[in-house]
Amino acid sequence: SVLLIGSGLITSGLVEIYFRYQESIEHLGLLQQEVTAGAAFKIERFIQEIQRTMKGATRSREIAPKGLTPEYRFELEKLLLIEPSITEALALAEDGTIRVQASRLRTVLPEAKKDLAISAAFQQAKQGKSYFGPVYFVRGSEPYMTIAVPIERFAGDVTGVLQAEVNLKYIGDVVSNMKVGKAGYAYLVTRSGDLIAHPDISLVLQRRSAAQLSQFKAAFKGLPKPKAEVAENLQGTKVFTSYALIPGLDWAVFIERPVKEAYEPLYASILRTSSLLLVGLGMALLASLFVGRRVVRPLRTLREGVERIGSGDLHYRLELKTGDEIEILAEEFNKMTAQLQESYAGLERKVEERTRELTESLEQQTATGEILRVIAGSPTDIQPVLDAVAESAARLCDASGAVIHRVDGDVFRRVAVYGHLPTGPIGGERPIERSGLAGRAVIDRKTIHVHDFATEVETEYSSDMAIQQRFGTRTVLATPLLREGVPIGVIVIRRTEVRPFSDKQIALLKTFA
Repeated sequence: SVLLIGSGLITSGLVEIYFRYQESIEHLGLLQQEVTAGAAFKIERFIQEIQRTMKGATRSREIAPKGLTPEYRFELEKLLLIEPSITEALALAEDGTIRVQASRLRTVLPEAKKDLAISAAFQQAKQGKSYFGPVYFVRGSEPYMTIAVPIERFAGDVTGVLQAEVNLKYIGDVVSNMKVGKAGYAYLVTRSGDLIAHPDISLVLQRRSAAQLSQFKAAFKGLPKPKAEVAENLQGTKVFTSYALIPGLDWAVFIERPVKEAYEPLYASILRTSSLLLVGLGMALLASLFVGRRVVRPLRTLREGVERIGSGDLHYRLELKTGDEIEILAEEFNKMTAQLQESYAGLERKVEERTRELTESLEQQTATGEILRVIAGSPTDIQPVLDAVAESAARLCDASGAVIHRVDGDVFRRVAVYGHLPTGPIGGERPIERSGLAGRAVIDRKTIHVHDFATEVETEYSSDMAIQQRFGTRTVLATPLLREGVPIGVIVIRRTEVRPFSDKQIALLKTFA
């Protein structure tokens, strides 16, 4: 048993360490991926802010009445002042010619600007869409990009294009401020593998390419996208890396942390878990020795007793006096056995009750079926239907008799009778009065249930006193027959002993009504 317990603890501990390792790796990856997505959002927002600033410069009030005039140079100079990353701005007419321009350093203009009318920037902006060009390098080291936005006199009426050359070295400030852990860093690359921004500016100036990195290939070559992975960085160091694409610019931002730093909390957690496992193993070995001497024999007795109880001997009781939890457990088994005995007895009662309810339900369905058959067999003669209703109401409600009266003006006319209590001939009449039980049910339009008719007839139902004294009626139930709220008759069922009708019987009589 000691070996078994020890093996179980070791196995469970190793499994726990393995799954905790996997969960921690996944958690680290998810966390770093969220940070990477946030970094991509900041970079994209940085470029969009430049684009929005340019859009603001195209909304000059002078453009609508005058178009692009030399006075528009003021807007371009203001644009250069507001947005330091823009080194040159050009206002192009509809034919692609330069109408107005402003520049910090003319030398940054690429030679392709000589024929602007056929450039992709001009053509896309002329269609009313903003253009974000590919990254190019000036003087072999500084990254630039072209942004172009349409100049509209009115919405949809493009009269020109505002084109700007943007120095991307300012993105380096955004990237450098992205910190993950102690030594984590972020960098930005293009689809071709060129570095746009990196905390180590020398790598950007050297035009180091990231195209050979596995994480770069996973980002741009259509490989399955992991949440994070272990790979080598540009310096050949193992890092925990994640990336996020910026589709509108065809860039990718990477965030990397040294593997040692990223896994440091994980290794500490594994060490603590392993230490606790060893301590628990030692305690389990000592406990198993104690349990083997203290618990095994009472457990054997307990098992034998449970087997007898499980075989159906519910009169058997466990007798254990160990003074510990095993004795309490034996007492609980004894309580459970006693409850099982009570449950069996209660189950038998419930079965009987359920059988009785099913029998009553079957009788009700049978009676309803009989009434429906009578209706189908006598579509023009209502008397058989009334007789069937009276018989079913008396029989299913366990009444001594039932009578149905029809309202005929100010009097009742007896139309159906069932049972051994005499009530008078079919067709007999009696006045509709509140002093009579049937009359009150019709006048008040509600069911009346009198538990003991003999005690109330003198004060409440004086018109029925002679009938009660003659036939000995004790418990009475009357419910009106209503058609669209108007009483057309009443059903009365009676018993000759004081035995109130149940709620089910009252509800059943209402269904006949």
